[in-house]
Amino acid sequence: MDKLFFIFFILFYLLTYGQSQDIEIKGAVYDKNTLIPLYSVNIRIEKTNISTISDKHGKFHLKIPKKHSDKKLCFSFLGYKNQKMNINKLNEQVLIYL
Repeated sequence: MDKLFFIFFILFYLLTYGQSQDIEIKGAVYDKNTLIPLYSVNIRIEKTNISTISDKHGKFHLKIPKKHSDKKLCFSFLGYKNQKMNINKLNEQVLIYL
């Protein structure tokens, strides 16, 4: 009975661990000319509804499901040229200059 419980526990752990593999991206967005942090920059994963905005210090935090790691992260802000970056080429800490 103990072996059966142990096997179910291991299987449950492996299944939940495999499904919870998100990529965490933290970073900040700045004006490339003045180096001032940009507030309310829209940061989204292309072709999804997953998004966030930068705070008053230009900082953002986004958890990206592993299944979207082949997509691009899009940065947009009124009056600035949009930028796209491949998610699978990003580090955990990202600095963006618009």
